[in-house]
Formats: sequence, structure tokens, C-alpha cells
Amino acid sequence: MFKVLVLRELYALSDAQVEYQIADRLSFQRFLGIDLTQDAPDYTAIWRFRERFRQRIGMVRPTGRRSTTGRTSATRTTSTPTSNTASSATTR
Repeated sequence: MFKVLVLRELYALSDAQVEYQIADRLSFQRFLGIDLTQDAPDYTAIWRFRERFRQRIGMVRPTGRRSTTGRTSATRTTSTPTSNTASSATTR
């Protein structure tokens, strides 16, 4: 099940999406060591394992891709003045 979490984080998938991708992709099945006759883990089983794993190792970071401070990271953009002469287009 740990490998399922690796795939989930690597490809930024939800629990339901990773369940579907495991059932759909042979490469995921090979990575997980799942035979073609076996069913993919249910998304609720993935969720339960992920929550138990986080509690066990003491991770308190929520799933919303937030920083460790609890705030979502925002990128600030600064506008710089540009010269109009460099971007002027010629007309025909």
C-alpha cells in the first residue's frame, strides 16, 4: 500500500483516480506487484491506509498541498515597465 501512496503523490492523483489508474495501467500494476487477475485496491482502503500512515509517522500536513505553516503558497508577480518600441509591430 505504501507504493500506492508513492504513485498517488508522484502523479498528483486523488484516491479514486489512483484506484482507476491502477486498474487501467499495466505499468502501475507491475510497480505494485499486482497480478492481472487481482483487483485494484478500493479508494476507501487507500484513504484509510493514508490516514493511518500519516497518524503513525506524525504528519499533520493536510492533503490540500499546503505549506508546513498551514498557508497555501501564493506566487507574487511584479510588473515591470516594458518598452513599447521593442514590441511595436509593423503594419503593411
